[in-house]
Amino acid sequence: MENINETLQGLSAAITVLADQFSSLKGELKQLNNKVDKLENKDTNKSLLIEEQQISLARPRSELELNEISSLPDCGLKQANNES
Repeated sequence: MENINETLQGLSAAITVLADQFSSLKGELKQLNNKVDKLENKDTNKSLLIEEQQISLARPRSELELNEISSLPDCGLKQANNES
């Protein structure tokens, strides 16, 4: 009977150690997932920034393209130029 009690105590201690290790690994995994999320967001932000820079540096190839991207209203300059 004493043998069984010792075995149960040993098993209980082993289970406690395994549970502690599992909990520790679970915490490390959460930290790694957070780091991965941060790195993925940095990469996403960089790629968006690069795309915005490429767009802002692009020059229109024609007057039509310039008119298409222009946010200013036509103030009648074309009519004034045509009349003179």
